[in-house]
Amino acid sequence: MFKHSLQLKLFLIVAPIILLLIVFAASRFLLSLDEGDSSKQDLVRNQIAHQLNEAAAVIAIERSFGSAVLGGDESHLDEFKQAGLTADAAIRAINDTTQQYLSLNVKGSDIKSNFSTLLEEYEVLKSYRARLIGSGIPSKQWLDISTGTINAIFQYRNRMFLPSTPKQAEHYYNTVLRPNIANLAELAGYERALVGNAIAQSQAISPELLEELKGVRRQVVEAANDILLLQKSENTNPRLLHSISEFEQIFLQEFELIREDVYGASQRTSNEISEGNDELSRVKRDINRS
Repeated sequence: MFKHSLQLKLFLIVAPIILLLIVFAASRFLLSLDEGDSSKQDLVRNQIAHQLNEAAAVIAIERSFGSAVLGGDESHLDEFKQAGLTADAAIRAINDTTQQYLSLNVKGSDIKSNFSTLLEEYEVLKSYRARLIGSGIPSKQWLDISTGTINAIFQYRNRMFLPSTPKQAEHYYNTVLRPNIANLAELAGYERALVGNAIAQSQAISPELLEELKGVRRQVVEAANDILLLQKSENTNPRLLHSISEFEQIFLQEFELIREDVYGASQRTSNEISEGNDELSRVKRDINRS
């Protein structure tokens, strides 16, 4: 009787420990499976990022050769065609790897729709590529289309790394968010310096300067969009979400209104100067006739 009572007591003591060990082992097993899936996803995702960088580089080369051809240098036509074929191969490779990534059952991802957007941009580039070889197109139009495709590639790459886990969120903050914030600060300072110089000289913003400012603003919008993407992530820190909302209100709304006022005032000044010059020319003609 004493023996059975001792065995029962030992069982009551050991059983919960064994149960805890089983639960712990099972949780570690499930965690290792989850980490294994995450590692596979990271591996394929990094491969896509590398392919995207290569595609952007090839299209940048194609853009250069295309501009040369449009400028009258037909000697680069074969190189332009070869760059186009290389770009096609790069996009096909990205498509294959993207399909592999989607087969890993990625959660909380809209990669498929984002990649479709990139393909649409690339199809536009292909149509303009054919027109460039055929009837020709304005040089600026070619630059805008090819540059737009390159930007679409970079946007897809950043969306690819949009965090779906806290660990990925930390990586995204360091590799995408911080560089974009630094870039925004630099671009805003550069834009302010350009406009400030014209204001200091009491001059209207020239068409050349306005074109440069538009280019700066395009870069600002691209960098800002990558930051705003974090609003769609469930893993974004609430404090960071609040800061992004403030950034959107102050930088993309209030500051944008100030920009429009400055540019509008400059345009009105330019029109007044033009009207004044016209009036002066008319007076001079009247004096000469008399």
